[in-house]
Amino acid sequence: MASRKEAAAARDIIAIGRAAYARNLVAARAGNLSISLDAARFMITGQGAALGFLRRSDLITADLEGRRKQGTANPSFETGLHAAIYKSLNSRAIVHLHPPCALALTDAQRALQPVTFEAALFLGAVPVIAQEAPNVLDTAPVVAGLSLNNIVILKNHGVVSTGETLHDAFFLAELLEESSRMNILSCLLQAGARKTARSAPAARRAGKPATLFSPAHCSQLGKAANAKRPMPLSGMKTRFCFGMRQDDTGREYTVMVEPAAVFVAEGAWTGTLKISGTAKAWTNIFNGRMDLFTAVIQKKMALTGSLQELLRWYPLLNPLFKIWQTIPIIS
Repeated sequence: MASRKEAAAARDIIAIGRAAYARNLVAARAGNLSISLDAARFMITGQGAALGFLRRSDLITADLEGRRKQGTANPSFETGLHAAIYKSLNSRAIVHLHPPCALALTDAQRALQPVTFEAALFLGAVPVIAQEAPNVLDTAPVVAGLSLNNIVILKNHGVVSTGETLHDAFFLAELLEESSRMNILSCLLQAGARKTARSAPAARRAGKPATLFSPAHCSQLGKAANAKRPMPLSGMKTRFCFGMRQDDTGREYTVMVEPAAVFVAEGAWTGTLKISGTAKAWTNIFNGRMDLFTAVIQKKMALTGSLQELLRWYPLLNPLFKIWQTIPIIS
């Protein structure tokens, strides 16, 4: 007899499978869904299961080696991928779908440019991972991509997203498809107006590389911010302060933004807003592989203070970090 947890997982998988099919995020027998049951097992859709028409008999329970432990269906070809993600990351649920607009945009070699602020915040820079077969042969690049962002695109194959719940993972895939559709519509409208849609140029790195959270790095952050200053400082009426902490070493920066200048100093900020993360996370942030706001929302970085307060300063912090990402660092 199935436990309450298994029964609830089965209900969620069946419901999300139908929702994915209804929203054209998957067709026929493609895609797979799973939910972690405990530290050693997860429930996943079986091989050839049609997500829009799932029954309880289509679901199996597997261990973290990808071996079937319960159920009569054959394991999905992607069971090993799900197992690898659960073994390596703190994920509770996984969605693998085939959203057509997201895949078409990637096939056309166009980088996703979120149209809405919500998409920019929740999606960030979505990694694109090349594939060589109809199923994932090498799970390591997918796991690495998901360590940067809770959603990745598998070129010519689909998307994989993770979350604390199956709904969280599904909503990321749905948001990616909506954002991709908007990109395509925007490109078509610009083409109709005889304009060429181009991706934003990558930030150029300049200067001598500095060790992450070192005095030299601290100095370069301040100099770069004050030299380029494309930030909306003129309308500021009060100063804004926040802290940044590298958890591995305990090193911290205090950043003070005023209408006339930006100050970056070594040492802890005792105010209410602070962002914390590992050296690896900060390296990915300063190298532009992770978006700061997305990392906080996806809990890859820790926030002390109010998310609403952090988002209030988005128009200032977003361009500020883009400036800082031009500084080469040594982690």
